[in-house]
Amino acid sequence: MIAAQIADGGEVVLPAGTVVLPSIPVPSNTRIVGAGEGVTNIVSSEASVFTAAAPNVVNITIEGITFLGNPGAPAGRPISFAGTDAVNRPSNLTFRSIQVIGFATAIFTRLCANIMHRDVFAIDCTNGVWSDTCADVNMDTVVVQHAIGAAGNTGPAITVLNDGLHGACDEGLRINGCSSNGQASGLYVSGQHWASMTNYSFSTCSNNAVVLSGASSWQIGVGQIAPAAQGFASLILDSGCSGIAINGMATAGGSFGLVLLGRNCSVNGGHHTGNQQPDIFLGASSYGTTISGVRCCSTGVPVSIQNVGIRNLIAGNVVSGSIASTGAGSVVGVNLGAA
Repeated sequence: MIAAQIADGGEVVLPAGTVVLPSIPVPSNTRIVGAGEGVTNIVSSEASVFTAAAPNVVNITIEGITFLGNPGAPAGRPISFAGTDAVNRPSNLTFRSIQVIGFATAIFTRLCANIMHRDVFAIDCTNGVWSDTCADVNMDTVVVQHAIGAAGNTGPAITVLNDGLHGACDEGLRINGCSSNGQASGLYVSGQHWASMTNYSFSTCSNNAVVLSGASSWQIGVGQIAPAAQGFASLILDSGCSGIAINGMATAGGSFGLVLLGRNCSVNGGHHTGNQQPDIFLGASSYGTTISGVRCCSTGVPVSIQNVGIRNLIAGNVVSGSIASTGAGSVVGVNLGAA
């Protein structure tokens, strides 16, 4: 009955209690609304519960639902929407007040546009929210907690990928108020451009906490990042990154705080402590990057900022150790020792 109602489109109200559903293709102009997280609970034996009825569906909202999977053996993804190319793609999608327990991926989208994730809570899922080659994506208060299994078998809280084959499907990402605890990483990005992130907290990560690969034109604001062990870095920008601006980030407890390998990036403000290696490392591929107004407070580490890159500027920082710069054309200005 519920599947038939959804097939007709419009607003479909799901009752309180546990509802067993098959895999249901959702048509355009459909709003599926439950009685609330933990009140309407959906279980299914299918790999996906809600999918796109056609590659170009529009105006779909799913809200107020808990999806119950198997935390002991997570599989499937209860919400999975995918298009076929930059023209035929689901758009105007809203996933709000959603709780997902014990799935391989909480919410998956590929080749979609104009997506809102708001108040999404994933528990015991291998991956949290996965966005692949999507445009104009908002992630607001996505929380991913308590990953199950061995550390190497868990994935990121947020994964953002771009395959580079579909034009501007890699632009327009906004991440706000998102957090994770216990995932392999908080955020993994490959090829995403024109993005912003603020008010984030990614902690107890069993791998490098935040990794950006081949990304450009990012604004990263105030937030906290901490891996679970000192064998990993809090943040890595690989050599394919450019134009990444980091303002007010705090890191703690990793091998390095920030590993910067890209070009024309900037780090302004922020606080770094408890790291085993330099709080900030600028690699040989880094170029034209500025470091200013940062407090590097890891104790017992002889070098606070290490630079082997080219034409980088380091000035106006407060450091507990020294600044070691051997990069050609780089400038170390006035910096202060920590009190």
